[in-house]
Amino acid sequence: MENIEGIIEINEINKEEKGADEAGFVVPELLLDKQFAINIKHILLSVILTLVCACAIFFLADCFPGVGSEIFVWSDGAQGTGNFEWRKVLAGESTEYTFAAGMGSERTSPYIVDPVAALINLATDDINLTSFIWVIIKCSLAAASFNAFIQYFLRKKDTILVALSVVYAISGYFLGFYMVHEYLNVTYFFPLIMICVLRFVRTGKWFLLSLAYGFSFFSFFYSSYISGVFSFICFCGLLFFRYGKDIRKILKTGSIYVLSVIAGMFIAACRLLPTVMTILRNDAINEEARNFELITPWDFFSNFFIGQYQSFDNPYPMVYCGLLPLFLCIYFFFDKDVAKKVRLFAAGVLVFLLVCTFFKPFYRLIHFGAEPNSFAFRFSFVYTFYVCVLAGYELQAKDRRRGLLIISMAFIMTYLATLLWRDSHYAEDANGMSLKKLLIQSVFTAFWAGIIWVSSTKWKQKMVWLIFAAMILECVVNGALVETGKGRAPLMYADVYDMWVTKGKESSRIIKERAKEDGALFYRVDELNAPTFNQGAKFGYNTISTFDNLTKQSVRLTLQNLGYAGSARVLFGHGGTEFTRMIFDVRYNISILYKPDEDPENYLIEKYDEPLSVGFMVSDYINSYKGESENAFENNNELASMMLGRDCFVFDAMGDIDPDAQIEFEDDGIEAHRVDDNFILVRSSALDKAKVGGQLSEEEKAEGEKARLILYFPDEKEKMYAYLSKDRNNISVYDPTWPVVYSEGGSQTMLNFCPYLSMPYIIELGKNEEGKVNVVIYKNFKAETADYFTFKDIYSYCLNEDALKEFYEEMAPGNMTVTEAHENMIVGKVTATEEKPVLFTSVPYSIYWNAYVDGEKAEITPVMGDAFISLRLTPGEHEVKLYYHNPVFPVSIIISASTLVLLAVIYMILKRKKTSQNA
Repeated sequence: MENIEGIIEINEINKEEKGADEAGFVVPELLLDKQFAINIKHILLSVILTLVCACAIFFLADCFPGVGSEIFVWSDGAQGTGNFEWRKVLAGESTEYTFAAGMGSERTSPYIVDPVAALINLATDDINLTSFIWVIIKCSLAAASFNAFIQYFLRKKDTILVALSVVYAISGYFLGFYMVHEYLNVTYFFPLIMICVLRFVRTGKWFLLSLAYGFSFFSFFYSSYISGVFSFICFCGLLFFRYGKDIRKILKTGSIYVLSVIAGMFIAACRLLPTVMTILRNDAINEEARNFELITPWDFFSNFFIGQYQSFDNPYPMVYCGLLPLFLCIYFFFDKDVAKKVRLFAAGVLVFLLVCTFFKPFYRLIHFGAEPNSFAFRFSFVYTFYVCVLAGYELQAKDRRRGLLIISMAFIMTYLATLLWRDSHYAEDANGMSLKKLLIQSVFTAFWAGIIWVSSTKWKQKMVWLIFAAMILECVVNGALVETGKGRAPLMYADVYDMWVTKGKESSRIIKERAKEDGALFYRVDELNAPTFNQGAKFGYNTISTFDNLTKQSVRLTLQNLGYAGSARVLFGHGGTEFTRMIFDVRYNISILYKPDEDPENYLIEKYDEPLSVGFMVSDYINSYKGESENAFENNNELASMMLGRDCFVFDAMGDIDPDAQIEFEDDGIEAHRVDDNFILVRSSALDKAKVGGQLSEEEKAEGEKARLILYFPDEKEKMYAYLSKDRNNISVYDPTWPVVYSEGGSQTMLNFCPYLSMPYIIELGKNEEGKVNVVIYKNFKAETADYFTFKDIYSYCLNEDALKEFYEEMAPGNMTVTEAHENMIVGKVTATEEKPVLFTSVPYSIYWNAYVDGEKAEITPVMGDAFISLRLTPGEHEVKLYYHNPVFPVSIIISASTLVLLAVIYMILKRKKTSQNA
C-alpha cells in the first residue's frame, strides 16, 4: 500500500490542476478508492481483544466481589445488575443476569429493541450464552469499524491506538453506560457511514453505502434515523464542495445517493415497516407531530444548555457540556485559513440546527416525531464533527493524519462526556453510574486524551483538548452533586423512567412461584413502576400488555379517567382501586420500595384474592359507557353500573374540599386549618424524621416546606380513597402503603411516596384504629411565591365493600377460563347469557387482533372509548380465541430478503462488466 505522505503530495499537485472550486475539497481528496479497505487483521484483532477484555472483566468481578458491585456493572438492557458470578451465568445456572436483553430496554419500543437479542429471548429460555455471543460480535464489529476509520489515516504503525479503541468499546459496554449498547451505532458505525459517504462522493461507488445504511437501520433504527439526517446534511455539503455549480453532476450524484439510502432502508424493512406502521397508528405521537408551537429562546437555553438541579432549598444552576462545543465552532467564522464557502456552509448548518430547535416540526423531524431528549448535546458535537471535517481544520498537507485523529477523538470524547453526564442522572440508584465509576472512566478518558496531547503541537489543538477536559470535569462535578444528594438531576428527557431492574427480576421470581401454586395461566401486575410500557416483556410476566408495542392514547385516557396515572408507555402505573384491579385481572400488587439487599420474602407483594378473569361477560350497556366525568370515582361507579346492567355504587362520597379554598401556612410550628368536617390541613416542619427510601435526603426533607392533610373517617371499618386532580405542580403526596411510619395520636399510619403528581390518580388512603389517616404533602416553595396554595377538585370517597362484593358475585359466573396463554394468543372458555351477552376483555384494542369463537372468525367491537376488546356472543358455552398477528412483518421480511438478493445481483453484474472491460 502506498505511503500516505506520497499520496498527500500527489493530492496537492492534483488540487493545483483542478482549480479553486475543488481545492477546498480537502478531506475527500485524501480518500482515494484504493486506500479504502478494512484490514482483515484489524477485524480479527478487534474480536480477539474484545474477548480478552470481556473475560478480564468477568475474572475481576468473579475474584473481587466488591469490585463487581461498585465498578463493573453489566448492562442488561436498562442498567447493570452489579455483582455476579460469570461462570454460573455462562453455564445457564443463574437467571439473575441476562446478556443483551433486547426486550428489556429502559424505553422498549419497536425502534429501540435490538432485533437479534429479541429473537434470542424468544427462541430460547436460557439466553445467557447465546446473547453473550451476540454482545461480543456486536462490540467487535463496532470496534472494527472504528478501527477502520482510525487506520484509514494512521496506517499500521499506530496499532496501539487500535487496541485502545477496542478497550474503549468493550469497557463502555461493560462498565454500565446507560443504554450504551444501543448507541454503539452512533459512536462507532457512524464513522464508517461517513467513510462510505465520502467515498461515494469521490468515486461514485454506492454499494457499501447501501449496506452501511441498511445495517445501521437494522441494528438500531432510532439512532440510525438521527445519523441519517445529519449524514444527509454532510452529503449536501460535500456535493457543494465537490461539484460547485455543476447542477447536472449534483443532481445525478444526489439521485444515486437517494436510491442507495432507499436500498439500505429496504434492507432493514423487517425493522422499519412494522415500526412506521405502529407509530403512525399511535394517536399521541400523531397529535404531537401536529403541534406547531414555537419555543422561546430562553426555553431553548434553559432546557437544553443551562440547567438547574432542583432541590428543596434553591436550584443549582449548571452549564451542560453541550454548550461548550458550540464555542469551539466560533473560530470558523474568524479563522482566515478557512475558505469563505466553508464558513458559509458552517453557518448554514448552525442556523439549520437552531431552527430545528426552535421550530417544533423540525425539532421532531430530527428526533423522529418525538420530543428531543438531550439532543442539544448531539446537535453540538455532531455539528462540531461535521464542520471540522468539511472545513479541514488543522488539516494542512503535513498535518492531515494528526488533524483527523484529533477530530475523531474529539467526536468520541464529546460523546463520552454526554454518556457520563446522562448516567449521573441515575447516580442515586444502586445500579446507576456512581461517582467512583464516573471517576474511573474519566481517568481512562484522560489517559486517552494524553496520548493525543503528546502528538499535538499547535495551540488550537491544545485549546480543543482543554475544552473537552473541562467538559469531563463538569461531568464529575454534576455526578458528585447528585451522588451526595444535594440536588436532583433536571428533567432533560421527554419522559422520566425509574430503573428497578434487579427488583423486577426478584419480584418476577416470587410471583411465578405463587402463580404456580394458584394454577394461574394468566395474571397482571399492578403498581409496579416499570420503566417499560409493556411490563411483561421486561420482567417475564405473562401479561397482555406485551402484545402491542405502543399503547393507544385511548387506553391511556380511559385509565386516567378511572383514576390511574397511566401513560402511553405504561399500561398500569400508579393509582387504581380495588374495583379496577378486579375488572382488569390484577392479581398482585408490587411495591416499588423494596431493595435488592432486603429479604425477598418481605417484599411488599400483595395478592388480590378475587380478581375477575382477563375476559368476563357483561351487559349490553357496556357500549354506552363514556367515563367523561372529572371525578374518577363517578367514572368507576358508571362502569360498574354499565357492566352490571343496573345501578351499582362501589364508592360513596365523603365530602369535598372547597375548590377555591386557600391553604395558608404559618412561619413556625404546626398550624391546623379545618377545611370541612372531613379534612384538616396541617403545616409541619417536624417531618424530617421520615425515611423515604432514599428518595429525599434528610437535608432536603428538613429544608422543604411540608403540609399534612388529615382525613377523618365516619366509619373505622371502611377503606378511604382520595382523588387529587391536575393543579398541583411540584407537590408530592404520601399515602399509607409504604413502610414509612409516623406516629399520630398513639396510632401508626403507613405512608406511601407518590412521585410528583403530573397526572391525577386515585390514592388509597387506608384506615387505622382511630378512624383517621394522614397524607403528607410536600410543596417546593420559592422565595417569590406566596405562603399558601390552592387545592382544586380533591374528592374523598369511601369504598362500599358490600356493593363491590355483590358486583363480584354477579360477574364471577361469567368469567372466562383461560386454557392457553402464549406470547400472542389467549384461548379460553366462557358461558354467555341473555342478560350478559357481551364478553369484555381487558386486552387493549388493536387492528391486529383477530377473534375466533368456536373456530369461526368473529367481529371485534372496541369498547370503553375504543380502548379494549369485546365480543358479542350467543347464549351458551363457547371457546374463544384471541390471536395477535401483524401482517406487515412477513411482508417486510420479504422486502428485506429481496433487496439483499437484488443488490447482490447488481453488484455481481457490475463487477463482471468491469472485469470484462479491463480484459
